[in-house]
Amino acid sequence: MSSEEISAPSGPESPPRTSRKHRWRLILGLLALGAMIIPTAIGWRGHHESGNELENAVAKLGFFPIRPPSTLRGPGSIFHVDLQGNIQGTVCEVSNVLTGSFLRESPTELSTAKALRDANYDLDAGLLEQINTKLASKRVESVRLEFTDVKVREIAGEHLVGIAKRLQTNPDCVEEIGRLLRSRELVCQGTEVLLASVEYDVAVKADMSATSKVRATQSDLETVRSALSESDIDKDAEVVPAFANAQGGSMDESHRLTSGRSLYYGIKLSPLCLTPSDADREWRIPRNWLERAQYYLWQRSPI
Repeated sequence: MSSEEISAPSGPESPPRTSRKHRWRLILGLLALGAMIIPTAIGWRGHHESGNELENAVAKLGFFPIRPPSTLRGPGSIFHVDLQGNIQGTVCEVSNVLTGSFLRESPTELSTAKALRDANYDLDAGLLEQINTKLASKRVESVRLEFTDVKVREIAGEHLVGIAKRLQTNPDCVEEIGRLLRSRELVCQGTEVLLASVEYDVAVKADMSATSKVRATQSDLETVRSALSESDIDKDAEVVPAFANAQGGSMDESHRLTSGRSLYYGIKLSPLCLTPSDADREWRIPRNWLERAQYYLWQRSPI
């Protein structure tokens, strides 16, 4: 997606020619600022290194995690994006009317969906400790999440261009895009979305010294659900009945911990973002720490 394909309100103009004295002042100022900023930029690890295993699982497949998972941030919409590629907010939201006929399941991403569906991810020890402090006699040994009903949907680039143009017929959308571009912020369009449901497998022992596992009760699962929500890992998780077994003439109801059905857990953004018509090159999401440092310095440059 190039700047010729998607036009946006004029952003910051190219810096005027300055005298040699002013140029050297600028260079020295940028060097001084760089000496403070670049060490921090080297340490930026972006969205791929999070303490949230759910987000890490999504990020390893090349998607930006959607926090929290929902159906609000889908392909076609235009987003305000930070230098790590994380979505800061929706700038122009696309309607189902615009995307309905263009949204398709991506055949090139079927292996991605299978990899996520076939993999299991354990939540970290810190969460387990938080859960176990709330349990009186039992001990949760592990909480493993499994993705089900995984799909990848996308909108082809040619259709994304038309959708972006349609969105920019809205004056409010144009105004907000222009405001962000004048502040040298990144404004990018969503291209693909990762849909999935999540099931949690909770392994419980009867007590601290027990060697055998027992089935997690509804109360146990409610404790895990509460911890997931309080830790901002999954606020949509809920305990639901699974099935009933007849034991000694009575019905023994089992429960499971699951999350929202077919929510968006990750999104891919166009690497080339909306670019002012007078820019000398296209704006893009930085691909490494060096580009992030360069963008950071440029965003804060007084010129």
